Amino acid sequence: MNNTAVLRMILSCYISTEAPDYTEAEVYVNRLKENLNSDDETRIAITEFYSKWSTEVKMNRNISFDPNMEILRQRQYKDLADNGIAILKQVRNKTHRYYYLFANLYFNKWDYENALEMIDKSLELIQKDPQFTLPTTI
Repeated sequence: MNNTAVLRMILSCYISTEAPDYTEAEVYVNRLKENLNSDDETRIAITEFYSKWSTEVKMNRNISFDPNMEILRQRQYKDLADNGIAILKQVRNKTHRYYYLFANLYFNKWDYENALEMIDKSLELIQKDPQFTLPTTI
């Protein structure tokens, strides 16, 4: 197992917990980003990290009556989505997972038109993939 695979595994463990510590996991993401000439699997892992973190910040709202704090929270999850999009654009193998991640990241940026377009592309690829189709005979 190479260094990249180990880092991906550690990253996966960090973000799979019930209460992920994204700040801690970011250390491993930054190490993975140092070798971005690596494979698409690593780029997808990094993108999933940013997608999950962005969604976590977006969905976990601490009720604050301070509009400035809300603006900062929104900026944070949109910036995280931008980070994921930048990495995802480097992926060469465009699978249904690729388009799903794009959809989620665009959704977190409030770009609903592009999010819907990416979901449509993801569903189109899923329909063509025999792995996801039901057998015609039982």
